[in-house]
Amino acid sequence: MADAQITNFSVGEKPIEQGFVSFKKSQTSQSIPSNAIILLKDKDGNIAYQTTWQQVAQQNLAVKPGTYQVESYIEKDQQHIPISISSANPVTVQINKTAEVILDYQQQDLKLHISLDHAQPADVKNNNIEVKVTNKQNNSDVQTVKVNWGASVAIDLKTNTNYTLSAADIIGQQNSYQFTFTPSDINTSSAVKDYYSNIKVSSTPIQTYKVIANVNGLPQDKTTQLSINQNGQTVLTQTIHNGQDNSFNLQSGTYKATATTLIDGDYQYTLAPVNFTVNKQDTNALTLQFNKEKVGSHVRGWPNYIAMGAVTDANTQNPAQLKGRLVDAIFKYAGDGGNGDRGRLVYPIYTQNTYKLANELSALNKLPTRPVMVVYTAEMSGGTSFEDFKNNTSTAEIDNLILTKHFINLMLLSQVMQLEHDKYKLAGSIILNPDLMGMIQQQKLYQSLLGTNPTHIDVDKALQQAYWFIHSQHDWQIQLNNDKTLDVKATTPIAVIQMAENGEFKDQGIYSPWDIKVPWENAATGILKQYQSSNSEPSSIPVFSENFKGWVQATNWVVKTFAPSITFGWQENVWNANSANWVHADLSPVQVQDTISKPTVELWQQAGLYHGQNKPDFLVFDKYERNPIPGEAGSGYIWNARDWDNYLTYVKQMSQGLDNIPVMLWQIPGGHLQTTSESTAITHGATGPDFFLGNPDVEPDLSNLQPYIRNINLADATYNCQHDNACQLPDYLKDLNGSSNYDWNKDNMDKARASNVFAILWGGGSTTSVGTFPMDDGGWLAKQVNRYQEEQQ
Repeated sequence: MADAQITNFSVGEKPIEQGFVSFKKSQTSQSIPSNAIILLKDKDGNIAYQTTWQQVAQQNLAVKPGTYQVESYIEKDQQHIPISISSANPVTVQINKTAEVILDYQQQDLKLHISLDHAQPADVKNNNIEVKVTNKQNNSDVQTVKVNWGASVAIDLKTNTNYTLSAADIIGQQNSYQFTFTPSDINTSSAVKDYYSNIKVSSTPIQTYKVIANVNGLPQDKTTQLSINQNGQTVLTQTIHNGQDNSFNLQSGTYKATATTLIDGDYQYTLAPVNFTVNKQDTNALTLQFNKEKVGSHVRGWPNYIAMGAVTDANTQNPAQLKGRLVDAIFKYAGDGGNGDRGRLVYPIYTQNTYKLANELSALNKLPTRPVMVVYTAEMSGGTSFEDFKNNTSTAEIDNLILTKHFINLMLLSQVMQLEHDKYKLAGSIILNPDLMGMIQQQKLYQSLLGTNPTHIDVDKALQQAYWFIHSQHDWQIQLNNDKTLDVKATTPIAVIQMAENGEFKDQGIYSPWDIKVPWENAATGILKQYQSSNSEPSSIPVFSENFKGWVQATNWVVKTFAPSITFGWQENVWNANSANWVHADLSPVQVQDTISKPTVELWQQAGLYHGQNKPDFLVFDKYERNPIPGEAGSGYIWNARDWDNYLTYVKQMSQGLDNIPVMLWQIPGGHLQTTSESTAITHGATGPDFFLGNPDVEPDLSNLQPYIRNINLADATYNCQHDNACQLPDYLKDLNGSSNYDWNKDNMDKARASNVFAILWGGGSTTSVGTFPMDDGGWLAKQVNRYQEEQQ
């Protein structure tokens, strides 16, 4: 079958406007490698399209009409070997027309061999020096290459070109090091193929002075890592312990001391940043006082380390999606629509399947895998709506007894999870009502829901109706899809569901729960209509207030009553205070507390979500689930280390404000900072896994990031780029409160533990996760998760 090309796809009357670009090589071009990168940049210099020669050599590229600057190159040894564009450039693409781009590739045979014979000095941390090779005829043509101490490298040069070589000084602990090149200028010609330059090293002694650090507050026999920073650069790292025998040497000047938070048992030990000055004297004194805080308690059924989780489609026929990918949990949105299925009774088949898949993965991976169901009983992810709190009767079934049906669905899901828990001996959890509290705070809905005259919610009647439906033995007449009628006498709803799961209706042509799902839902809707107000209220139902606070307590009671072995928590957002872009500011913990955490804790306390005998087990925080790079860069969803630190400060303060409740980070985008060694057929750009688990593949200076990441310019008004005038993404990623050397190789799980985090669940329905669903990153995140898991065992 020939490849099909869909054009002018439309919804309604307006077709998608697009044109096409045809890529060809010139008659004189050498063979273009299949992995050659081709970029189309918009008028602002941003990458609009990225593709490879392999993808466009035989077919056109569909793009939006407009004018694009075309660039092409080959990645080799962290260098860009350019491919010339011999056609008009920029290229203009018109609607439904094809523009032609001609590439001309001429392989360069000229080599420059740069050698550094000097061994790495003992007082220098850098494993290499960075050499710049600049085209003197075009200063924008600069190649940067790292040369390891005692080693050499070779790079490609152009013929008939004049180059100059340079390297910045490196400052060590006792010396500064300067570099000269012999020769420093290279003039190429076609007659010579190999050129050589040797790096000479000279040093200048630096006067240093002794600093004695008096460390207090750490547990005895425990150590942690001290970092000394100056002007945004880390100049010293050293292991420290309690006492006065911690010493090191520094030049005179002003510094900042920070330390890795130490977790020991139920307590964490943190050091607030200490600014100090080293004077020109024999000895300088420094006092480091650690603060001891109790950390959050353990969540029943979860590991004693920070658990790793992944999204799933609950396809029991495809356990391969997470086979060999060592997650402690999988999560799935409950119901058919994943939005609460307002106005419908829903057979809990996805809950059953999620538990089954979790049990199978537990056996396959030899690691307990907990099912987590995401449940809406009031949905505001799509905007403000009070419909889910209504319980009117209506001839339109979708509008009939909405609140009652929500309680029934929650009771059924809870019953199923308890039964599956008992069958598989496998813990499970529930996440309640994503975005609800965020919308209530952002839109100030608390004024009507929690004010002096709160909106009436018919909690009592809805609970009575739901309890009657769940606990009564009904006569079922289920019209099956095969035109048979299944009669089941005096049986509760959950019992019918169990019978179907156990295969007791095979003689009626029901071989799986899918065969009875919709017929059961139709029959259940008919049974609910039989409820009469004369049915007596069960004495086991507590009395709840007829408002939002009563609805919250009733919801907590349902889960605790119908699924006593299942843990649960309510969810909060980052954008609840108006927008999530507050994370892009240089904020102190006090500022986060005053502007974000304090009003949020007060709202949650006022609503009573974590009060009473049915108090939830944990708190849930999310982040916008989609990979933000490159598509969501304009919305402010790309986070650097400073932004993640602000987020964790918020998380920790919310936990502490709710009695140190443990925290689950959920639906964290699973994309990462992709490097040039990876395929970008599908982009997976984000920073969450890099921040928490560390990215071992990126260079410290981020020079090997994929071009689609490197070439993004951020909006200063959104990202607060005062430390980087150009607001270029690599510079933003390297920034941490004015420092420009953040290391994305390192993990920050200690910060997560210090913030009472007990689990991180990666991905969502439309973004990268640990498994192959919904999109596979080639196993990159799975590899990091597996590495982390090996460290925990």
